[in-house]
Amino acid sequence: MSQSQLVDSVHYMPLNLEKESDEFVNSLGFLNTAFTFERHQLSLFARTLQDFMSGEGGDNIQAEQSDSDSDSVQLLE
Repeated sequence: MSQSQLVDSVHYMPLNLEKESDEFVNSLGFLNTAFTFERHQLSLFARTLQDFMSGEGGDNIQAEQSDSDSDSVQLLE
């Protein structure tokens, strides 16, 4: 694999969720598990995180993603 084929990525891993209530952990949705995304999607992740923490939830995130092909999140395990 050459250097040009490598992609910068970010690994999100929530910590200490075992100390939180099941209700809170479940309310996090996909944010309650670890995942990796490409670094150029960091601004989308930050916006998504802010939406979830502000109580706006993930209802409109699917709509935002379908509006722009370049702003998509791919969950990798």
